[in-house]
Amino acid sequence: MIDLYTWSTPNGRRAPIMLEECGLAYTPHYLELAKHEHKTEAMKKINWDQRIPVIVDPDGPDGQPIAVSESCAILLYLAEKTGKFLPASGAARVEAQKWLFFAATNVGPAATQHFWLPTKSKLKGGLPPVEPFVDLFNDELKRLYGAMDGRLGETEYLAGDYSIADIAAYVWVWRRTQQKIDLAAYPNLNRWFMAVNARPAVRKGEQIPPRDDGL
Repeated sequence: MIDLYTWSTPNGRRAPIMLEECGLAYTPHYLELAKHEHKTEAMKKINWDQRIPVIVDPDGPDGQPIAVSESCAILLYLAEKTGKFLPASGAARVEAQKWLFFAATNVGPAATQHFWLPTKSKLKGGLPPVEPFVDLFNDELKRLYGAMDGRLGETEYLAGDYSIADIAAYVWVWRRTQQKIDLAAYPNLNRWFMAVNARPAVRKGEQIPPRDDGL
């Protein structure tokens, strides 16, 4: 039984979606970030960075327990453990890895900054104007959505077949309304989003923990 430590963030939802897609048994442990429940000595023993998500697999490589942190590293680990959602070799594997890291290093960071800049400004009682930076990341998100839309005009999923790349990107595109982005402007991306959203494992995994963000 895999132990999952997570919370209701986009990155935090990647792991439960993948666990559901792979049909792996797991026990979820919810660590509420606002209460700093991830900043404990117990968590440090699992992950020195004390961030979620983390999985602890008692049946890791060579049958030994292993803790895996970083959401996209978890996707890769579970894909290789089960042989699912990542081609075994060749150009198809490279393509899946390429789009996985596109989501990890482009979509996620841009969406995070777009959300946190104005939020942090309000929490801190009013920082210097952040509108130019919000606009910068809004424009960057639209550029990234355009790149995905172009790719999805050529193929059904980001890497051809459904893969961990789609899971990695989906959790951030899900927040499109919060980002004030209308997917009607990206018809291929919208078609892809609806297809991923309709998958039973995705619907179940994205409720771990149950949504309370109103989106």
